[in-house]
Amino acid sequence: FRVAADDHVVAIAARTGQTLWETVWPQRSYNYQTHKHRGLFGVPLVAAGKVFYPNLHGHLMVMDAKTGKPLWEYPEFRSTPQPHAGGVPSTLNTSPFLVGDTVIWYGPDTRVVALSVEDGSVVWMDQLKEPRYPRILGVVHVNEKPTVLTLTGWLGEEAALLDAVTGETRWRQKEFTVGHQGRHKTGTTLNDAMLHGDQLVTIQTAKDATPPAARPRNRQHAAQRLKPRGR
Repeated sequence: FRVAADDHVVAIAARTGQTLWETVWPQRSYNYQTHKHRGLFGVPLVAAGKVFYPNLHGHLMVMDAKTGKPLWEYPEFRSTPQPHAGGVPSTLNTSPFLVGDTVIWYGPDTRVVALSVEDGSVVWMDQLKEPRYPRILGVVHVNEKPTVLTLTGWLGEEAALLDAVTGETRWRQKEFTVGHQGRHKTGTTLNDAMLHGDQLVTIQTAKDATPPAARPRNRQHAAQRLKPRGR
């Protein structure tokens, strides 16, 4: 029956399992009762002597890596997030990336943002189109300059390459991985896209593609037994 939930960040010694510190950020999350998390699971970043923790509801909390002391938070906390009309609150928590003395992240206002590592002040912002299900794929060095590759839209409707230092747009490409099957839009999901060096590995859906026909399988062959050297 609690509307709000606290965010607990715990540091544990890898060798002993001993709790080194625990930091509680009160009422930073909405305590919604559902087994379906409709969003991304951002990975905390430990760098520059700090822990950058993206919670489920669009807040980046930063702590001292040795003590867990809270340092700064973006954006400023004002109230616990509330659910949308469908009963599920906003879930924007993509993984942060460190570039020099700035941390690149995706803020709750649907924009990619570069923040000062020291105090969380905004260095630059970029307004992305179609902000639903955003993802920062990573940092790519193009002509020896760091750039940020982003992909937005559940089916990969738009890819963008941003200058990591200034936020300037290098290029944008719409309908990036999207094709059509008749009148239905199809494409790769964000979880299917991977960044390897300066190459984006994804699934390009051809236009007017014919989906494969489903073939029923005998129930006794539906599973494979795992063995020490394979299945």
